[in-house]
Amino acid sequence: MPRLFSARDRRPLNAVLTAGLRHAQLDQLVADHPIPGDPGHDAGKAGRVGLFTATVLTGADHGLLVQALGLIDPEKIPAGHRADLTRLRCKAGLEAVSAASVLVATDREAAFTSEAEVKEEARACTALPEPEPADLGPVVVLEHLDREHPDVQVIVQALERAGVQVMTGGGQRPAGALVLRTAGSG
Repeated sequence: MPRLFSARDRRPLNAVLTAGLRHAQLDQLVADHPIPGDPGHDAGKAGRVGLFTATVLTGADHGLLVQALGLIDPEKIPAGHRADLTRLRCKAGLEAVSAASVLVATDREAAFTSEAEVKEEARACTALPEPEPADLGPVVVLEHLDREHPDVQVIVQALERAGVQVMTGGGQRPAGALVLRTAGSG
């Protein structure tokens, strides 16, 4: 599985996985895919999850993070992290968490806020699928730019919200595409 998450996802991944995974689930994930330096079952869960997340994020395959997100029971996630759970599950290609299944908040006002956040994230997840190259609208091609760089991510997100498809690479590109590249790269 390719890289799905960026460094900006590290904090929400840590929070969601720490709240949602049981020690036994974390043990099984690490047993199946050893993490160098893992202190073992007797160590604190937050520290182990932090090491797990950091190690997997630096790799080229984020399948283990997707697998971990799939193990989480949404009802165990605190209200403040439910929107993160929905967003991360969407990024991972997992089914969105329904608003009804995660609203267990005791504070009524917090429940309304959480419900609105969860519904908004679910709408974003179930929005129109990525357009196929045959039916492209406006296109921007990133050349010699690291899509994972925070500044580039801000630009990409703004373009995508505006309905512009963003492609990476210097190979074949659609006619009329705008090419963004670093200064002096040609």
